[in-house]
Amino acid sequence: MMFSMKDLLPDSLRRAHITEQVAIVRALEGANRAIAQALPAGHGGDARAVSLREGTITVACLNSPAMHVISRKEIELVTAALREAPKADIRHVRVRLVQRLGGGDDVIE
Repeated sequence: MMFSMKDLLPDSLRRAHITEQVAIVRALEGANRAIAQALPAGHGGDARAVSLREGTITVACLNSPAMHVISRKEIELVTAALREAPKADIRHVRVRLVQRLGGGDDVIE
């Protein structure tokens, strides 16, 4: 009997107890795509969604202009994140000024 990977994946995620973590990663990926589109050309790397905790996506920004743009695009970021992870609890975006963005090893909260 043949099974589709699409049909097997949700049960595998549940058995491994990683469904929530996978949803967080997908939501952050969606938010990061929206961030790249929101920022001016050449500045897509000035901000990055780094965590999702208690309904709030935290976005790290390298400068205040990026913080301003991201703050004004909260609805678009939340919508993009929910498009990738429809069952995730996402209500707000918090921006934070940082000196540097981590190399992808950020902690998922």
